[in-house]
Amino acid sequence: MKRKKMAKTCSIMMITVLLIIATSLSAFAADPVPQARLNADNSITFSNLDNVAANESVEFKMIDNAGNAVKVGVTLVASEAKAGKVWKAWYTSGIISASFYMNVDNNKVTSVYDERVTYIGGTISNISLTKASTYGKLSFKITVFPGVASSLCWLKGTTTGSNNNITVSWSM
Repeated sequence: MKRKKMAKTCSIMMITVLLIIATSLSAFAADPVPQARLNADNSITFSNLDNVAANESVEFKMIDNAGNAVKVGVTLVASEAKAGKVWKAWYTSGIISASFYMNVDNNKVTSVYDERVTYIGGTISNISLTKASTYGKLSFKITVFPGVASSLCWLKGTTTGSNNNITVSWSM
């Protein structure tokens, strides 16, 4: 009789331990890790951003068509319960860096500001920052040789409308 009772007690203890482990693992699964996924159209979708801490970045590294190392990312600058979150959208390569800040509340862009552009080897002009309810966009012109070679460039941060995801797209 004692063996049956001991076996039953051991079985109950094992089941309890397994339930505790399963509960712990599901708690970890409930907090997905922030991710970055490259899309086919010079854009990257950053997801699971609810789990990003203040001053933490989520970035994607790649090589562009010209062979330059590029990093594209978002950084959570601040988070206020009533005002939403302040994100910095950014693009950087060996010769160009562009960034701006956007306030996002309930999957809507409420303001954009503090644009920055640097370029090695030419001049930057016509810098503008525009806002719509779903995106912020930094536009600028790069001139390498005045009157000969220039390019219109842009960096855009778009809310996807759900799950607080942000897609960063560009033309550089």
